[in-house]
Amino acid sequence: MNKILLTIVLCFAIQYLIAQEQEVTFKTDTLTLNGTLAVPAGNGPFPAIVLVHGSGPNSRDESIALTDANSACLFPGLYGDTVKTFADLSAAFVAEGYIVLRYDKRTLTHAASLNLKDITINDFIRDVHSALDFLRSHPMADNQRLILMGHSQGGNMINIVANERDDVAALVGLAAPSMAIDSAVAGQIRHIYTACGDSNFGKAQAAQLLAIFTQLRNGTWNMNTPIMGAYPAFWLDWIHKSDSSVAYYRTADVPALFIQGTDDYNVTPENAYRFQQQLGASADVYILPGINHFLTDSTHPEVAKEVSDTILYWLRNSPLSTIEKKRVRLQVLYDTVEGKIILRIPEGKDVQHLSVETLNGKSVNAEFQKTDGGYILSPQALKKGLYVVRGNIDGQPFAQKMLVQ
Repeated sequence: MNKILLTIVLCFAIQYLIAQEQEVTFKTDTLTLNGTLAVPAGNGPFPAIVLVHGSGPNSRDESIALTDANSACLFPGLYGDTVKTFADLSAAFVAEGYIVLRYDKRTLTHAASLNLKDITINDFIRDVHSALDFLRSHPMADNQRLILMGHSQGGNMINIVANERDDVAALVGLAAPSMAIDSAVAGQIRHIYTACGDSNFGKAQAAQLLAIFTQLRNGTWNMNTPIMGAYPAFWLDWIHKSDSSVAYYRTADVPALFIQGTDDYNVTPENAYRFQQQLGASADVYILPGINHFLTDSTHPEVAKEVSDTILYWLRNSPLSTIEKKRVRLQVLYDTVEGKIILRIPEGKDVQHLSVETLNGKSVNAEFQKTDGGYILSPQALKKGLYVVRGNIDGQPFAQKMLVQ
């Protein structure tokens, strides 16, 4: 009996001494998504990361075979290889003490049953919420250090998710677009064809695509006619969200890191420079020489060590590393119909001494009207731009950014 008991105890202990990868499932809307949860060795709790995909029906590993004509031209040293961006990142992070969740995209698992005409970015955003809810429920996850890491298109979603909840401690954009996606995609086509020696054709294709997107923006494009394999509802939603990509990162009000490669033809370095210029000291931007969109170098299909090392360095030295308790924040909602800003107060919290000031610290006149669950601010007297709302929550001072559009 004692030997049996000892064996059970030893097996239970060993599972926390060896890093594990577990097959998991979680619900999102009416769907079930499949994923892999990587748990570090040790007792935890550990900081926890959700990896959020780029565009297309990606697998949990973000596995892409570089076997097409564009790959032969753009990545001759990688042609014929398969990159697995998320599998590589997960392995690097779990080895350093981070829980990592990666999952198959709904358009991969449920492609046969989805109505592709109705798919929008909002569907994927709900999946990120569900993934984060699943991860925070794990007993080994530190709910004060939840991190969203978005690659390419994922960089246009993690900032929105962080605005819609108050438990995200940090954001990491990997080759994240900062400009409107219609302009970015046209630029991508132009850069790819130029790099492959046909700049005139690239310019013509980019101009044609911009003309199509202009029709989509002004409502004259047929909503039943796909654009580059996706239906207009999807593109229109992504365009509108990407128009405010930088603003969403501002108002998320959490530490943010952007990793960009100089050899990225899909999301060019201009995107990172724009984040750097418009977010300033509120974000950190690292532009890594010789790194492409898959976060590899030109000859090795694995994610480059300088990429994972840079992210790990930032996570250890950013404000995230000193977080002991996630601060209570107001939820800022924007009523675009009536032109009002709603400050939603956490239930049971007492808020006092509300005021508004510019980023330079200059006070501005603002009247707050108390309502059920919060306050309403009519911003007509405020010019468009970024402001700071200050006050006290249960006697503790807070400052939160607010965008007036």
